[in-house]
Amino acid sequence: MTAAILVQLSLLNAATVPVVNTNDSGTGPLRKAMMNAGSGDVLVVGQSLAGATVSLGDSLPIIQGFSIQGPTGGVTIKNRGFFAYSGAAQLSNMKVVDAVV
Repeated sequence: MTAAILVQLSLLNAATVPVVNTNDSGTGPLRKAMMNAGSGDVLVVGQSLAGATVSLGDSLPIIQGFSIQGPTGGVTIKNRGFFAYSGAAQLSNMKVVDAVV
C-alpha cells in the first residue's frame, strides 16, 4: 500500500516537458528538455517533428529517470546518442542511428 501511494505521489509531481525543434541548443530542443527534466517527467516531442532527424554534436545526458515520447511516425537521433550518468530513460517512437546508446 505504501509503495502504491509513493508511486501515485511521484506521478502527481511529474511534469510534461515539450520538445519543439530539432536544434542541438537554444530554446526548445531535446537536449535542453533533458537537462531540465526531473525524475518521472515526460518529455514530449511535438507531432510537427514526426520523421525529423536530430543531429547531435555531443551525447545527450541522462541525469534523472524520465520518459521521452516521440511523435507518431517517430523521430531519429543521429551522430551521438545517450549517456546515462544516473537514472534511466524510457524511449518511445524514437530511432537512434550512427550513435552509441
